[in-house]
Amino acid sequence: MKPSVTELSIKTAESGFYRGFTKDVAITAKVLIGALVVWAVAFPDNAAAVLSGMNSLILASCNFWYVYVMAFFFVTCIVLAVLPVSGRMKLGRPEDKSEFSRFSWFSMMFGAGIGIGMLTYATGEPIFHFQTNPDIILGLAEGSSEEAVHLAYKWSFSHWGLHAWTSYSNVGLSLAFFLFFGSTFFGLQALFVGIFDYLVGTPALLFTVWSSGGVEGSVSSQLAGWQGSWTVFYWAWWIAFAPFVGVFLARISKGRTIREYVLGAAIVPSVIYFVWFALVGGTAIDLELSGVADNAIIGTGLSDQLFATLSVMLSETMAWIFAIMVVVLLLTNLVTSAESAVLIINTINAAGDEGPKARPHILFWGAALALVVGALLMIGGLGAIQTAMIIGALPFNAVMVLMGVSVLKAIWRDSQREKMCLPVFDEENADAVPVE
Repeated sequence: MKPSVTELSIKTAESGFYRGFTKDVAITAKVLIGALVVWAVAFPDNAAAVLSGMNSLILASCNFWYVYVMAFFFVTCIVLAVLPVSGRMKLGRPEDKSEFSRFSWFSMMFGAGIGIGMLTYATGEPIFHFQTNPDIILGLAEGSSEEAVHLAYKWSFSHWGLHAWTSYSNVGLSLAFFLFFGSTFFGLQALFVGIFDYLVGTPALLFTVWSSGGVEGSVSSQLAGWQGSWTVFYWAWWIAFAPFVGVFLARISKGRTIREYVLGAAIVPSVIYFVWFALVGGTAIDLELSGVADNAIIGTGLSDQLFATLSVMLSETMAWIFAIMVVVLLLTNLVTSAESAVLIINTINAAGDEGPKARPHILFWGAALALVVGALLMIGGLGAIQTAMIIGALPFNAVMVLMGVSVLKAIWRDSQREKMCLPVFDEENADAVPVE
């Protein structure tokens, strides 16, 4: 059994504008991004129609694929963390030490994740599922009732919990503002009951796929529509984020064990999310149930319900102050995420080289991200951005499955090498940078 491969031979340009970069990857990516922007700007109606049609086709025919693929990722991560043979293995060489403290590590994971969505949807999603979710569609509970509270969190947690490998930033402000101003007791009840329902229901949630059955308006049709609009959309959304977030997490996690990585990158952020959603969303639901809000929160658009909650809870001046703080947090997280994306894109284009990149390339990808977002907003608003991410996530699904299989295969082989007292790494390339 040969030692593990620690160096890949990837051709890069030795001179010129693309010195150090893989031309095939860098140029192809720039052409495709440029074509997308030109198409969206020059033919907005056509672009919107094509993207919408592709999105509908994917959600209608590939829902089972997204569900089962995410179940595979979930099970793989838990197994790798729990098994002693894999849990104690390091990301990197045995002698590698963690480059960052746990606090810095957690902070970077939160900053590179989806803090924007968590701030935006922490109120809106529990409120939505408080009114309708599969259990309510099946007649197991009445929408907008007290018995629907824990169900709202069961489904919200399933979308934003362990499946998503989420990370979150700025926890201090979040918890401090809501454990003093919000409905703390109600939120804590929702937290523990919601976590219980989520964990108990996880085995079924992992593999349940609803199909419409071709009868419009039927219960099965409603369940399939709900799953396509929420669960399948979220699974595609997390997969779309995976290329740059995953590479970034691998970069900052060198020297940590697999068990520590899974606990740090999945379980701890999920728990923080649970607390955040329970307190923020629970406060909003409590205000509506008690009649204090008088539909001021439910009657607002999903992305504006956090601000509506602030308006109901606080005086006008205080609401403005906290709204400004929320916007600053959103912008901070957006800038951090965009910077991380540019860093990873350039690293991929440079065949894994993490060194300083030429400024023109950094400026190009920064401008490209802004132009793509602007073009998609122009042809269909936020929905167009979501649609583009779902479409882009589909081909990467297969890549992620292969990556999961490869990890399991590599860990098994490394364990066999250790039993045979064979080197895990190729000592001839001891100075090479390991492929993470």
